[in-house]
Amino acid sequence: MITRIEIDGFKSFLDFRLDVPPFLAVIGRNASGKSNLLDALMFAVAVARGDRLVDAVTAARGDAASLFHRRTDGTAVERMRFALEFSLSRADLDARVPEEEAERLPTSWRYETELRLMPRGKREVLQVVEESFSPLASRGSPGLKQFPPPAMRMAKGVDLLRIPDRALPHAGENRDWVPGLVCADELDSVAVLRLEPTELARPSPLGHEVGLSPAGAGLAGYLQGIVEATASDARPEGVLPLIKARLTRMVREVTDFDLVTDPLRGDVRLRFMSRHNAGFEAEQASDGTLRLLAMLAVLYDPRRRGLLAIEEPENGVFPERLRDLIRIARDETRERDWLRAWRDPDDSVRGAQVLVTSHSPVLLDVVPRNEVVFLESATRVGGGVASSAVTRSRRLAAAGEAPRRDASGVPAVSDAELERFRVAARGG
Repeated sequence: MITRIEIDGFKSFLDFRLDVPPFLAVIGRNASGKSNLLDALMFAVAVARGDRLVDAVTAARGDAASLFHRRTDGTAVERMRFALEFSLSRADLDARVPEEEAERLPTSWRYETELRLMPRGKREVLQVVEESFSPLASRGSPGLKQFPPPAMRMAKGVDLLRIPDRALPHAGENRDWVPGLVCADELDSVAVLRLEPTELARPSPLGHEVGLSPAGAGLAGYLQGIVEATASDARPEGVLPLIKARLTRMVREVTDFDLVTDPLRGDVRLRFMSRHNAGFEAEQASDGTLRLLAMLAVLYDPRRRGLLAIEEPENGVFPERLRDLIRIARDETRERDWLRAWRDPDDSVRGAQVLVTSHSPVLLDVVPRNEVVFLESATRVGGGVASSAVTRSRRLAAAGEAPRRDASGVPAVSDAELERFRVAARGG
């Protein structure tokens, strides 16, 4: 599980730190940095996985130069830094090495990287200039073992951060690499959803495994893949009936949906049923229905591990249905009991991890205050340089209590501020 994200010098972030519990709601007004946070997460994960930097930049919605934080006078910082901290379960470590050896391995690890624009001929290119992967206890403590940067990762045929579970089920004599392999699974499983209804409604091609893109392209094929991964003689549709039950309970106008395969067209598409219509295509379904189905599909995908980040799940979704969705997402972070039907009884079934960004006050009705962070834009002055407009995070004060300041001097969000946010979000 990713437990902490640090961002410095990327877009609206300077010296930004965010602790990430199993469920976290990140709320804030427009231009507070919510979208930038997901951009930073996608970028940092791509760099840590060793993806091509050009692809990482594209996923972060910009060009290389525009990703660097700019001060109010137009000048840019010289480097970007990111850190991701991980908490590894003993079950994951035990799956790699014998239990007595796993006991000696730390369960908390930290990945850090720094990037700069470096001259190459007549132009500048983005490069990773520093990178480390180390036990969390070694942060700031020289002399403890750190893993090498990407150019040196290949050792004895093992890529420390990229080899997936299926490629190396046991590390054997290379047990020191086990934490890197487990963290690689977390990185490969990070999913960010920025759903677009037009993409969700498109048919999916037959003939190969279809993943769900951040915008939602491939939804029909993704659902078909879930069926194929979970189907059995006793459950021919696998986990799909659970997804159907959750959707039809939230969207009462929909009574069912099917995955329709057409070999002539070479695609699979969604077809919905309602009380008043025996069948209609996804293009005729409401935007909210398609978005809810996609989010439920990812939440109930038994193959999914790692962090799921959802941008503004309220778009096109009625508030009552948004409440139901958030309750489901929070339940999944605590215990995924339904998974036991598709796993060996001895397998550990850990909860999911979900991060939601939103400007809807509905989340304040269903999410405990200790699982909510408020983002806002603030002005930073000092250090002999021009001022900066930066994103900062604030925790919520306990209900009825005076807001206290955190270690960096930032006050918690008061009841009065929350009420103003509610009123403004509702157009009052």
